[in-house]
Amino acid sequence: MRLLTSIFLIIYFSNINFSQGEIDKLVLDKVNQLRDSLNISVLKLDKVLNKAGNDHAYYISRKNELTHFQNTFSKETPSARVEYYQGNRTYVGENVAVVSVQKLKNDSLGKEAVAQSLFNGWLNSPPHYKNMITSDFTMMGIGYATTSNKKLYATQVFSSNEIKLPNEFKNADLSWGVRPSEFTCKDEANTYETMFFANSIQVEGNSIYFYFHDIAFFRNVINNDNDGLAIDIILREQLPCNKENQFHISLVHDGEMQRPIYKNDIFRNDISNNPKKIRIKIGEVPTYLKNKQWEANVIIINNNKLCDYTYPVEVPSAIFPLLDLSPYYDTNDNIDSFFTPFFIKLQDSIHIELLVERSKNRFHAYDLPEFNRLMEWGKFIKKVNVDCFASVEGASWFNTQLLENREKNVINFLLQNNFDFNAITINARENWTAMYAQSEKHQLRMIRDKSKKQIKNYLKRNKSKFLDSLLFEQRKTHIRAKIDTTLEINHFDELKLAQHYDSTILLNALPWNRILREDYILANKRIENELIDSLKTRKELRTNLFGALTIRHSYRFIDSTVVTKLLKNIDTSNSEQLFNYAHFLTNYWFSKYSQSYETKGVAITIVPAELLKIISKIDTNKIKQKDLIRLKVNVLLAGIHYYVAHNNWVPVESYFITISDLIKLNDFSAEEAKELALFCNHFHKFELAVKILHPFHEKQLLSEDGRFVLAKTASLIKQKLDEKQYHDYMKSAKNINLKRYCNWLNKSFQIQRDEYLKQDFCKECKT
Repeated sequence: MRLLTSIFLIIYFSNINFSQGEIDKLVLDKVNQLRDSLNISVLKLDKVLNKAGNDHAYYISRKNELTHFQNTFSKETPSARVEYYQGNRTYVGENVAVVSVQKLKNDSLGKEAVAQSLFNGWLNSPPHYKNMITSDFTMMGIGYATTSNKKLYATQVFSSNEIKLPNEFKNADLSWGVRPSEFTCKDEANTYETMFFANSIQVEGNSIYFYFHDIAFFRNVINNDNDGLAIDIILREQLPCNKENQFHISLVHDGEMQRPIYKNDIFRNDISNNPKKIRIKIGEVPTYLKNKQWEANVIIINNNKLCDYTYPVEVPSAIFPLLDLSPYYDTNDNIDSFFTPFFIKLQDSIHIELLVERSKNRFHAYDLPEFNRLMEWGKFIKKVNVDCFASVEGASWFNTQLLENREKNVINFLLQNNFDFNAITINARENWTAMYAQSEKHQLRMIRDKSKKQIKNYLKRNKSKFLDSLLFEQRKTHIRAKIDTTLEINHFDELKLAQHYDSTILLNALPWNRILREDYILANKRIENELIDSLKTRKELRTNLFGALTIRHSYRFIDSTVVTKLLKNIDTSNSEQLFNYAHFLTNYWFSKYSQSYETKGVAITIVPAELLKIISKIDTNKIKQKDLIRLKVNVLLAGIHYYVAHNNWVPVESYFITISDLIKLNDFSAEEAKELALFCNHFHKFELAVKILHPFHEKQLLSEDGRFVLAKTASLIKQKLDEKQYHDYMKSAKNINLKRYCNWLNKSFQIQRDEYLKQDFCKECKT
């Protein structure tokens, strides 16, 4: 996992006579002169590395092949060979070479010539040169072996210092029979995205569970009897500030590897109770982890060999809500040339009762249909009369206070619903009028002709459901309003009011092109479903109707059958209509597919690829170039959701690439770039996310959140990035908010596997 390998070097020279013994020191001196000239600490010869070098030199001489891999149990890799000879080094590297010789003679000239030739060859080969100057290496060893056909095979081995694993690890040397692999299992023919398996670990009590949401993908990874999973426990203390990371040298695990669980046991012990998911107990929390900061990494095993090694990572991601776009609109009011303004005389009255419980300040219910009428007619109502009552039981001083509070609540209620304070008249009092009327109506002889004080005393002493019902009626607050006006019909709201009184008034009587433009698009008002359904066949209104449908998420509430009819007979010569049509359709796709990939109940439409062809016909003289670019990005974004829902992954990859190519500094804000990067992350397109954010980072346009999204995303793919660039992203996040940066690196401490970042963390965050 931490091996620094190289390409292979072949040096041919003849008539050099030498014997083994001192060449390792000669090569070491030359390597150290190079390192010293670069201000890199010098190396020391190490017996363990000499043994590992001699072992591998002998192996490749017998195989007559230059390779870093041995088909020998426990010696497969350079790190494994160092471990075999009792070395535990975090960083291991290896150079190999073969020398063709004619004669062998023990003289100093021969030794120097061989040492110089090996050094020169490695010096002039970039991978070999990198091993010789890597600052993580502190020790070196060399091994040799000769063959009968006059060849000498040389193996140069590098490593860091010997490390010490935590004392708590009782089984740190166990790999449970799992072997490293010469090749990664994630090749072109068998591509797995297992990098987030460690994010699927759930700890409950003393049990460690593995949960994964996609059983089909998981079965593709674990599909043979010798395929499985294992937990590798990593302690925070394995990444100390004062020395290199203290990981196990094994190429299978870094800490203490728990017993693996294989295919048959995995699927037999699935407790997910969901045929599309899997959840299994994968291990127990070791007792030594109490009060320790630790993480559970996941080892993926294929054919009993290491397939992948993953540790928990923080993945910033989100569903992007499409770019903001304003629809274009049709200003041709000749479409409404038939319209003639008309008027209607409206006279009506409204009465709303607010229900109040005994001794309560606030009302708890009212007649909703009547209240809706009050709201509809509100702009025509000049005066609102309110009678606010208290029932007659209780002390008068208490009722006075109660009425004041009820009066305030009713006034606030009306003001919150846009009634003018000066239009409100309110009367608040104990409801003796109702009390006397009830006494007569129900022949209440016990309180007839009694004084108010006597009636209060009687009600206090005598309780019954009947009397409670009378008092409840007394407490009602009454809102009354009258409408007496002549209404000019120009808008849909007015039309609905008029149709309430005159059902002969037709919908087509209004100037709909103007109304769609002014009352919906420009007023940013959501269009009503009944109106959409009524206008869906009016081809001349399509431009403004599609525009209105994009306002305030109107597309979310439209029936699929209506959508199907709307999408027919589009005027492809009308650029504004094409723009609005595409704008509506992308929003419709997004609303249906971004949260659920179910296709049931969704209108049948053209496919995104066809829509991209259609919008290419838009006249750039009529639609702004910036709007066209943003529209295309929205089609691509919605198209990704569309194709995922329809299980067609072929266009998805190209759509992401096209999106990343379209995001330019002049056409998009840094905030939009951040949101698009989060969208890429949602679909595991981390390289594209970094590509989108990079130019905004270079221009120092990213917000704090934007910088952290870039840094966190870069940490997922750091092996694919230039090291300096990666560190620049991290530095940018650190500089804008040091506390947030330190908290992140402390919580996700395995980011500090990068020694440079660890030392920076120790310097900046530990002070």
